[in-house]
Amino acid sequence: MIIVISGTDSYRLQHTTEDVVASARQSRAIEVTTVDCATEQGREQLERIIKYPSFFQEPTLVIAHHAAHEDMAPTLKEHDLSSFGDIIFVAVQNTSRGTPYEKKVLNALIKKAERHELCDPMKESEQALWVSQYCLDRGSTIETPALRELLRRQGGSTRELALSLDTLTAYTRTGTITLNDVKLLTAPAIDVDEWELSNAIAAYDKRAIVSALWRRTSQGTPEQLLIGLLASGIRNALMIRDLRTRNTPTVSIATTTGIHPYVVTKSLRGAERADAEKLTRALHALSALDQASKDGRADAVDGMFTTVLAL
Repeated sequence: MIIVISGTDSYRLQHTTEDVVASARQSRAIEVTTVDCATEQGREQLERIIKYPSFFQEPTLVIAHHAAHEDMAPTLKEHDLSSFGDIIFVAVQNTSRGTPYEKKVLNALIKKAERHELCDPMKESEQALWVSQYCLDRGSTIETPALRELLRRQGGSTRELALSLDTLTAYTRTGTITLNDVKLLTAPAIDVDEWELSNAIAAYDKRAIVSALWRRTSQGTPEQLLIGLLASGIRNALMIRDLRTRNTPTVSIATTTGIHPYVVTKSLRGAERADAEKLTRALHALSALDQASKDGRADAVDGMFTTVLAL
């Protein structure tokens, strides 16, 4: 028997797998084995289970993570996993971008599976049903206005949604989650402009840079990432200014620096106003800050604001 669990929602992948295991254990005593098919040891372990079944024919549930890895193709060709009556194969595959897997292998598993659970991001209507059921499973209910506000605030991540629901169901004493409960215990949605800091540096607008940096630090953006963003923007401004003072055409600036032509065009006016010496000092300061903050000799946030205010 094969059960396939695939998709990009890591939280639901994990909990759907746990539900399958719990369901199997309710009906009978069963041995649970976990293998990672992306490793050599995992493939060997899976082959061992297939070739050498339990002597007493005890039922076994095999949770195979990275089940659609390219190295699984030969195993699927050599063995019909669905024909082992005493073994349940739970093939788990995260299909998020960047996760290595073969679509052909995944499709082959789905084709042979008796059951396929797809854990992709849910639509709003599906999220509403999921939240209602999550509350019911914990002996609670949620009012419609509270449900809408919760999805507006934290509807992007199932994991964050579940954590908030755990807090809300534990907090409410009446068993019903209200709008006031949601407003009290969950953070409001924050619209993040990913390009605000880069645009402020490109315009060489000190006030805008300080404001953008403050917002990003307040939102909890990793400090090392912000140091990198500042250094990258200042470096671009320095290169564009240098080539502009030599009357280099915009197209040639983009070709020489490797910066996208749109970014070059957007940065020209700010680069012309920029002070080359201040930009150079700022770049050196950020380099020193990066190392000092990692060594614990400097506060990264204070150092970034000091550098920006000196531009």
